Amino acid sequence: MLYYKIMVLLIQQDKSKSTPSRARSREEAIALAEQIATETNAINHLQSGRYLFTSTTSRKKWVLGAVSQGRLEQDWVEEYLQALELEYTGVTTEEVTFQGWKTLLFSAQRNDYVEDDNEILEQFQLRSISRRDFLLQEFLIPQDETDSALREGAKRLLSTALEEELERILKDPPEKAFAGHPVHYILETDDPKVRRNMLKILLRALYSRGRLCSRRVTAIQIDDEQQDLIRSCVGGAMVLSWPSEEEEDDFVRSSVDDIQKAMELMREYQSQVLTVLCLPRTCRKQKDTLLKFVDNCVFVEIREDMVSGQRAKRYLRSLAQEKCQGPDRLLYRKVNQCQKDFLPAELNRIFEDWLNVRLRTKIYPQYAGLQSVGRQLAEQKPQGSAYEKLHNMIGLDAAKEVIDRALNFYKAQKLWKAKGLQGNQPAMHMVFTGNPGTAKTTVARLFAQILKENGVLSEGRLYEVGRADLVGKYVGWTAQIVKNKFKQAKGSVLFIDEAYALLEDRSGLYGDEAINTIVQEMENHREDMVVIFAGYPKEMEAFLARNPGLRSRIAFHLPFEDYSARELYQIARLLAEEKGMSFAPQVEEKLIPIFQDALQTEGFGNGRFARNLVEQAQMKQADRLMRCDLDCLTKDAVTTLLPEDFEPPQKKKIRKLPIGFAV
Repeated sequence: MLYYKIMVLLIQQDKSKSTPSRARSREEAIALAEQIATETNAINHLQSGRYLFTSTTSRKKWVLGAVSQGRLEQDWVEEYLQALELEYTGVTTEEVTFQGWKTLLFSAQRNDYVEDDNEILEQFQLRSISRRDFLLQEFLIPQDETDSALREGAKRLLSTALEEELERILKDPPEKAFAGHPVHYILETDDPKVRRNMLKILLRALYSRGRLCSRRVTAIQIDDEQQDLIRSCVGGAMVLSWPSEEEEDDFVRSSVDDIQKAMELMREYQSQVLTVLCLPRTCRKQKDTLLKFVDNCVFVEIREDMVSGQRAKRYLRSLAQEKCQGPDRLLYRKVNQCQKDFLPAELNRIFEDWLNVRLRTKIYPQYAGLQSVGRQLAEQKPQGSAYEKLHNMIGLDAAKEVIDRALNFYKAQKLWKAKGLQGNQPAMHMVFTGNPGTAKTTVARLFAQILKENGVLSEGRLYEVGRADLVGKYVGWTAQIVKNKFKQAKGSVLFIDEAYALLEDRSGLYGDEAINTIVQEMENHREDMVVIFAGYPKEMEAFLARNPGLRSRIAFHLPFEDYSARELYQIARLLAEEKGMSFAPQVEEKLIPIFQDALQTEGFGNGRFARNLVEQAQMKQADRLMRCDLDCLTKDAVTTLLPEDFEPPQKKKIRKLPIGFAV
C-alpha cells in the first residue's frame, strides 16, 4: 500500500462574494463533503484498491489523505478537487508512513468528513495493524541521492558484495517500469550502524531506479496477524530482523511456526514486496531455517569484508580526513600490533577511541587530566552490604573469588557496550558441593543480594526448592511445575537443594522430566536469573552425568570445603558477637580441641556444629548465673562466655556386631 498526504492551497477571495469556491465555514465544508460522498462514487472505490478523503480544512488550505495499491494518479486527485468545487493555486503531494496516514484518517473521522474510519481500515485489511502501533517501525527512503554518492557510501562500508549489487541496480535507467522484484536481500552484520547504512544505500538505489514504487519501509514483528502486516507493505519494502548469534538455538527451537508463516507469505508477495532479512554475521542455523521455506526465491547476500594491512589503514585515514584530522602513528597502532583481519565496525571503534583521546589531549588539552568513564567504572568497588558481609565471613575463598569474577565480567560488558562492541550475558548457573554446614545456602542468599545491589539481577531474591517442589503427582504435571518455578524466580536466584534427589532408578520417570525441563529453562533464562544446584560432591557428580546438556550449561563448580578447627573457632566467636556475647580469653584453649575432635566424627555439621555449641554454652551460662547472687551480676558477667560454659558433645557409641551366626 502507498499512503499520501495532499496539501491544497486555496485562492483567497473576497468574503462578500458568494461562490462555490469561496472559503467555507466548517459546517459548509461538512455539508459539501456529504454531498460529494454520493456524487463522486466513481472516484472512490474501496474495492478498486484506492481511497481519497478530506482530513482537515481551513480558509487557506485543505488537507487530503489517500491510500492506493499503486502510485498516486494526479488525474484522480484533480477529479476529486473538481467535485469539491475548489479553486486553488497549487497542490503538493508527499508520501507518508502508515502511521502518518492513519492520523489523517482519524482527523477526517473526527471532523465528520468520513463516517467511519474503521470501515475504511477494514476494507483495506488494515484494521488489525492499526491497533498495534508499537509493532510497526517505519521510515521513508530519502530522495535525490546521486549515483556517485551511493557508490562512495558503499565503498566506505567495505563490502564488496554491496558494491557489486549496487552496480547491478544502477545499470537500469531511472524511467524503467516496475515489473516486480527479481531478487531479495540478506544483510549479515552484527553492527546496527553498518546495517542501517547498508539499508540506506541499497533502498535509495532501488527507489531511484523504480524498483520500489513506495518510499515507505516497514520493520515488521512477525506474529499471528503477520499477513495483514505484509500486505500493508505492497509496493514498498519490509525489513525482518532476527536474534543475535547467542540466541540462535532459542530462535530455531521456538519460532519455526512463525518463521514458516512469514516466509510463505514473503514468497506469496515476492513480486510486490521487497524483503530484506537482517541476520547476525554468523547465522548458519537461522539462515537454513528461513530459506528452506522460500526455495523459489533468489537472495543476494551482503556482508562486510574482513580487511587488514594497508586497506585497513586507508579506511582509518579516510575517517580521519572526514573529520579534518591528520592521522598519526597512534591511529594505526592496533592495526600494526594485531596481525589479523578487522571488520569495519572494529575499525570504526579504533578510530573513535583515537579521536576521543585526540580531542582531550590535543584539540582541548584543558580536559587531559579527566578520567574516562571506563576507567572510573573499572576502579569502582562492588556496592552493597551483602558484598561486605560475604567478605567478612570466615573462609569461603572460592566463593568470594567467583563473586568478584562475576562482577568484573559484568563491568567489562558495560565497558564493551560503551565501546560499541557486541556484549552478551553468559550463563552464570552454578553447582555448590560440600558437606552440611559449609554455608552453601547462606552464600547463595548473599550472592543473590549482591547481584541485585550491583545491577546484574533485577530482583535478587533466593527461591529455595527441592524435589517435592518440582515433581508433580501425575504425568504431564512436572514440566509445568518446573516452568512456573522458573517464572517465579525470574530476575533472582533459584536454589535447588539436594538436586540429586530428582534421580530415580529408571530413566524416563518424573525426575527425568523435571531435569530435562530444568535444562531447557536454564537456557531460556540464562540472562535474567541464576540457577544453583547444591548437595554432596559424589551425589552431585552422578546428577550432572544424568543429562548431557546439564553440565555444559553450568559456568561455575564451587566446592565448599570443611572448615578447619581454627576457622570453626572464629565462626563460633563471630556467632557469639552477633548475639551480643563475647568469649573469655581462655575459651580458645577449650574450643580448639573440641573442634579438632569433632572434625574426625562422621556426619560432622561444620558451621551448624559451631552454632549449636554457642547456643548450648548460652544455656549453660544462664544456668550458672542463676545460681549466683543476681544483685551482684555485672553486664560483663552476663555477656561473657567462660570456658566452663562449653562442653564437648557426647559421642555416639557404635555397637559392634559379633562375627558369625546367631544360634
